[in-house]
Amino acid sequence: MLAALAQRGLVESDGVGLWRRPAPSSAAAMQLSLLAQVTLQTVERYYLAIALLIRAGSGAITQKALEERWPAHGAAHDVLYGFNSPEFFDRALFGNFINLLRARAVLSVDAGGHLQFDAVLVRVAEDAEIVLSEQIRHSILQVTHG
Repeated sequence: MLAALAQRGLVESDGVGLWRRPAPSSAAAMQLSLLAQVTLQTVERYYLAIALLIRAGSGAITQKALEERWPAHGAAHDVLYGFNSPEFFDRALFGNFINLLRARAVLSVDAGGHLQFDAVLVRVAEDAEIVLSEQIRHSILQVTHG
């Protein structure tokens, strides 16, 4: 993904693994910002899923039970934040995300069918501070604790 963005001049590499955006006043920076706005709701949806997992705790919930909770939390997020986003209710999208986390070994399933995770998932949630505003993170955490 980074290589594709770099090919289009939307990010720059220093050659040793660090990436940066173009100068803030450039057209490329504006394009990158617009692209980020389009993907923000997807990132929010993923953060909500991760927050639900962390709130439940490792080994405390099955994927089926988590998927059953999803529509209510998505609806609450819509009400709190003023979105009208049908994808926040979509159990299939949510299930696909959980399956992707399992395929990438971020989540595993124990003998009882409960989802297990470790500090990697917690670090991903912490990294959301870089991408999501405090207001958005707070509203999502309100939904998961409500």
